[in-house]
Amino acid sequence: ILVTRDAGQKAVREHLAAGGMAVGLESSGNADWIVLHNGSETMRIAATAEIPATWNGHLRFAVDNAMHAAAMAIGFGVAPECVAEGLRHFVQDPELLPCRMNLVTRFPFTVLLDYAHNPHGLRALSDAVLAVPTAGRRILAFGIPDDRTDDAIRAAALAVAHKYDHYFCSGILNSRASDPERAPRLLAEALESAGVLPEQITVIRDPLERIGAVATMARPGDFLVITAGIG
Repeated sequence: ILVTRDAGQKAVREHLAAGGMAVGLESSGNADWIVLHNGSETMRIAATAEIPATWNGHLRFAVDNAMHAAAMAIGFGVAPECVAEGLRHFVQDPELLPCRMNLVTRFPFTVLLDYAHNPHGLRALSDAVLAVPTAGRRILAFGIPDDRTDDAIRAAALAVAHKYDHYFCSGILNSRASDPERAPRLLAEALESAGVLPEQITVIRDPLERIGAVATMARPGDFLVITAGIG
């Protein structure tokens, strides 16, 4: 079973013509649907907006994950309607998937917990946050494992520059680095080099103190993004 966002590709068309299957994405009206192509037939599985993990379809990578999950389940013989039910009821809560896009809405502000710890993950996380309307500020509290190279740490900061209103840069729990100030310092320096104003940056080495500081700063309507401070 192939997974594709473009079922019109030659390789996909040939695969389907030979009797193969593919899970794809199709737009219909105002909705995007995950669909199953089986030879010449197409069956809708679920609208992306119906899948909680996609945040109403805003999270591109979560839609891709859902498509791959559907393909694997169908490949193992699970009926498409059962796959649809599974996707509609899968919720990324802290107990089921800790620090994996956990959205907490019980406060006057919104909190998002995630494990993003490299440039690719932080960029995807930030793009997802920007896709969601918010009444207040977007605030990022993040730390990078301090066994990374200087360039890797700087790249992580550049991946999020100008995407938030304030940044809390910290180290990680149980750091074994000889200089525990290095990672948060490099993050802050890289943000400033990208044009982020110094008053938008707070450096706090301890990731637990960082959480307290960001919660203290939060106002109703803000969107707080906190990454796991672990290596």
